[in-house]
Amino acid sequence: MEKTSTGKIIQSVQRAIDILNCFDDLNTALTLGQISERLALNKSTVHGILNTLHCNDFVRQIPTGQYMLGPAMLGRHHQEGEVRRKVLLECARDAMIHIANEYHVNCSLFVLDVDELVIVKRFLPEHAMYTVNCSADSYINPLYCTASGKILLSTMSSSELDTYLKNHELIAHTVNTITTKERLIRALDAIRAEGYGIENEELGMGVSALSVPIWDAAHNLAATVSVTGVSYLLNSRRPEIVAELKALAARMEEKLF
Repeated sequence: MEKTSTGKIIQSVQRAIDILNCFDDLNTALTLGQISERLALNKSTVHGILNTLHCNDFVRQIPTGQYMLGPAMLGRHHQEGEVRRKVLLECARDAMIHIANEYHVNCSLFVLDVDELVIVKRFLPEHAMYTVNCSADSYINPLYCTASGKILLSTMSSSELDTYLKNHELIAHTVNTITTKERLIRALDAIRAEGYGIENEELGMGVSALSVPIWDAAHNLAATVSVTGVSYLLNSRRPEIVAELKALAARMEEKLF
């Protein structure tokens, strides 16, 4: 969506932002001339802004004379993941609490961190006859027998999935655990077709889980929202739960991405 101005634009600030935006994964180091040419600005103007950015650690100059992003920018980059988690949680909090209490389940939000799903927050039902004790681990493991983990696997290419299977033995935790590549591929195909993941007593008998993906603007997996609970409760209301999870995911995608 194109952004429209709501007030006065400070030209010098905009130029500084334009200079910082010249740097990306393919252009990590640039000369004064390259930056000047990219922005169609004279070298004197660009040099003055670079000096200001350099004094505030937003850029640094290496021995070759080229400029790179400085420690101030890199520090903010490392904070990006934590900021994203907070924004996702604030967007989902009320709906997750409602889902946990309405269906007597644990409702969890996971965010993708490199190639792992890391928990952001888990809400437990306030009043429930039965509750499920979930793992205290901060990330989902193993992927092949968890609802959100299988969603992550479903986004992998064939070669990526082969690499995963070479490095991870499909160990049986219960009689329902998927232990063959063929069964796992069928489960992943079902996730792509139906839009949600299932864990059917694969880690522990009597406990199941449902999970829905949250996609970013480029349709890459950004997060998942899931529920875990007593199997007969989840199975008896599965269509309702999946519909609520998908509705929440859609609202988050629209608002955040």
